[in-house]
Amino acid sequence: MTDIRTELIHQCSLLPLQLRSLQILQMSFEELTSYIIAQAWLNPIIDLDTSEEWFYAPARCGRTDRETKRLWEQRADLLKSCNSLETFLLEQLPLKFESSIHRSALVGLIRSLDDKGYLRDSLEDLAKEWHIPLNVLEQALISLQALDPPGIGARNEKECLRLQALRAATEETPDVLRIIDNCLHLVAKGQYASICSILRLSRRRVTAAVNAIKRMNPYPGSGFDSPEDIVRIVPDIIVEQDGNLLSVRLSGRNSLSLRANKVYLAYMQKEAGKYTREYLKAAYNDFSDLCTCIQQRANTLLAIGHAITVLQCGFFLSEDCVLLPISQKDVAEMIGVSVSTVSRAIQNKYLRCRHGTYELKYFFARNMCAKTDSEQFFSSDAIQRAIRELISFEDCRAPLCDEEVAKKLADNGLAISRRTVAKYRNKLMIPNAFYRKKLSDTETECEKI
Repeated sequence: MTDIRTELIHQCSLLPLQLRSLQILQMSFEELTSYIIAQAWLNPIIDLDTSEEWFYAPARCGRTDRETKRLWEQRADLLKSCNSLETFLLEQLPLKFESSIHRSALVGLIRSLDDKGYLRDSLEDLAKEWHIPLNVLEQALISLQALDPPGIGARNEKECLRLQALRAATEETPDVLRIIDNCLHLVAKGQYASICSILRLSRRRVTAAVNAIKRMNPYPGSGFDSPEDIVRIVPDIIVEQDGNLLSVRLSGRNSLSLRANKVYLAYMQKEAGKYTREYLKAAYNDFSDLCTCIQQRANTLLAIGHAITVLQCGFFLSEDCVLLPISQKDVAEMIGVSVSTVSRAIQNKYLRCRHGTYELKYFFARNMCAKTDSEQFFSSDAIQRAIRELISFEDCRAPLCDEEVAKKLADNGLAISRRTVAKYRNKLMIPNAFYRKKLSDTETECEKI
C-alpha cells in the first residue's frame, strides 16, 4: 500500500534579477564588456556607443582617449604584421642562399623553436630525422642565432644570455661571460660577495656585470604573443591622497552608462503592432534590469573601496605599506552585505594607490599572530617587516639565529615560534645565520682585494 505524506519544505531561491546581479558583480571589467556587447546583439533596445572609453580595451593611463586608442591600435598592427615569432624570423632571411639545403635547415630550425625562442631538440636528433648532415645544421644554427631578437635559437638559458652578451660587446662583456659560465646561480640569489670571492673580481665590476645580465631577456621569443594573450592590469578602484585625506572613486572605465535606442523606443510607443510592442517592451525591461545590475555592481565596488580605505588607512597614508589583518567579514559588516557578496565582488578586481596597483584580495585573509599579553593581532606583513628590521640591524659578525629572532620579537610583544621565523625569513629570501656570517666574511675579504 502506498504511503502518502504531506510535508512542508522551506526553500530559498534567487529571483532571475538577483542571480543576474550576482553574476555581473563577479565579472571583471573585460568580462562585463564582452557580456554587454553580446546582450546588445540580442536586444535591439541596447544602443552601444563605440566612442565611449569603456568600449575599448586600453584605459587612459595618463593619456587622452584618442592617443590611447591610437597607441593600442599601432601595437596591435605591429603584432599582426609579425603574426608570430616564426614570421618575424622568416622575414629576416636573405633572398638568396649558398645552397637550398642550408635554407631548408634554417627554416626547419626556426619552426622547431618553442614559444620562448629556445631550440629544445638536439641537432643530432634533428639531423637523423631530417636526413641532413650535422655540419649543415650547425651552420644553420649559427645563422639563426645571428638573427633578432638577440638570444634566439639558444639551447638553454645560459647560452641565451651568452649570445646576448656577445652581441652587446661592451666593456663588461668579459666579466659578464665569466659570471654566466660560473656563477649564474649566485646571481639569482643576489650573492654578489660570493661571486667576488670565486672570480676574484671587485664589487664594482661584479655589480656592473650583474646589472648587464639583469637587462637581458632570458626568453627572447616571449614578446610575440597575439593581442588577445596580452594581459593588461588596469585598476577598478582608485584611491587618491591629499595630505591626510583619502578619496575613493571608480576608474573612468567602470562608469558605464548604457542608453536605450531612441528609434525603437519611439516605434514601441506609437507605430508598433501588438506583438511587436510586447516584444520591445520585454526588451526594454531586460535593458532596464541590465542597467540596474551594472549600477549595483558599481555601488558595491565603491562601497568596498571605501571600507578598505577606512580599515587599511595606515597602509595608504604611511610609507611602510604594512597591512592590518582584516577579513572579508569585516568589510561585509561595515557596508551591510553578506560575506559571499564581498567575495564575489573582489574577484579579478584591482585597486590603485600611490604605492602601486594591487589585487583587492591582497587586502584580505592575511595570516595572523596573537600578541600574548593583550591578544592584539598582527598581519603577516607586519611580522615579516619586524623580522627584516631585526636582521638588518644585527651584528654582521654574529648574526641572529631564528631562535634569537623569535626571542627578541617576544620581548617586543610579538610571540611567534622559531619555525614561524624560519618560514617568514625564507619567504623574504634571507639566508640563515650561518650563511649570513659566511657572506659577511666573504665581503670583508673582497674589500681587501
